[in-house]
Amino acid sequence: MPSISKLTSAVAVISLMSLGNPSIAKAEIVGTLTMGIVVDQLFSQLNGTINKAMAEGDYLLARASMEAKDAIEAWRLANTDLINKTFNEVKATTREIFAKADALTVQANDHAANRLETIQQIGENANQIIADIPIIGGKTYITRYGPRIVVGGTGETIVTVKGVSLGEADPQLTIGTTLVPRISLTQQEAQFALSNLSIPVEERTISRQALKFSYKVNSSNVIRYLFGTKEVVDRDLALIVFPKVLGTYDYSTVVKNDVRVEEPFTQNLGQFKARNDRVYKVATPKDGWKWDLEKPLEVLQGHGEAGRCEGKDMNKSSENGISVFARLDEFRSGGNLFGIIKKDGYVSCSLRGTIYKMVSTEGPGPAKKGDIVWHSDLPLDRPDTTVRMTMFVKTFDNRDLTVDGDRSDKLFNAKVSSGLLLVTPKIPDDIAE
Repeated sequence: MPSISKLTSAVAVISLMSLGNPSIAKAEIVGTLTMGIVVDQLFSQLNGTINKAMAEGDYLLARASMEAKDAIEAWRLANTDLINKTFNEVKATTREIFAKADALTVQANDHAANRLETIQQIGENANQIIADIPIIGGKTYITRYGPRIVVGGTGETIVTVKGVSLGEADPQLTIGTTLVPRISLTQQEAQFALSNLSIPVEERTISRQALKFSYKVNSSNVIRYLFGTKEVVDRDLALIVFPKVLGTYDYSTVVKNDVRVEEPFTQNLGQFKARNDRVYKVATPKDGWKWDLEKPLEVLQGHGEAGRCEGKDMNKSSENGISVFARLDEFRSGGNLFGIIKKDGYVSCSLRGTIYKMVSTEGPGPAKKGDIVWHSDLPLDRPDTTVRMTMFVKTFDNRDLTVDGDRSDKLFNAKVSSGLLLVTPKIPDDIAE
């Protein structure tokens, strides 16, 4: 079967530029192809987009493509009378939205630079396809459902299925063989409470999980229809399931340490001189240093006469200075006509001990490697003396992130608080229904 986006033909070719948006590539759909073929080809292209996006961890593109595929399926089920008509025969608005869907799918597969814009436009075009579906009384079909992305584990997820004439169709939802409780039902909407524990989850890669949505419709067999017999229609609702591990991290810190440096030191106090008295002097350490009062302090005596270095007075001392005292008497120095000559005693004293100072250095602090998982905060030690911290994160969707302070990402928040870096996982806003 020829590729819709690339075919050219001498017969009618419908060309469209994305409704005035030049960023979307030109799309071409051969006008003589039936809508059934157009839908099948779009399904094939979207399946390729979904598979590639899942392999690359691009859950936003996978989700948008799934929405587009489901919208086209809803259109097909509601327009069975148009399936055998050619593309040229359907109304202009239908041609436009299908041509745009084709163009956007090609653009997504070509890894266009404006990826986020492409994803947004795929979603918007899916809405246009849904809006193109006619409301047919008594006919039941699904128009959309959500959420399409879930996180396994604790709690529950409310699955909402929207459609037409659901009220009398007795819709049921199962995961595997387990029936999911239905919590509300109207003509346009059915809601189910899905236990997250029932969802199979991969360890490190995103995966797909199918829910089976079943509803009852009138039998297509004339006899059975006359007897009111219902037929059950099954529809798979695909979910994108986030892995158990949000990402891996490598955390390290550099902290400031005050290292104590010691050395022996002798302070020369010079000469003490007096007569029949006690003299005090303060022995100071070197600038920027302090005496270690826990280590021995020794008073040393040098040359002198009628004097002695007696000791130290610790009551008048501190780390910044030690009070040392000496006893000075008098001595005779001969005589003259006037009598005996007496002089002041003197002595040289020193103080020997240990001095110290604190020197600031930087060195490795707390470090850790591991996994960030859903439903569990990750506290990491961050001392108040931290100079620098770095956390490298590799997320499951193949993004490399660096955290060096407060940071808000679509998958987690990182907050610096007293003594901690707290990493809190979060389900991103852009996947919420």
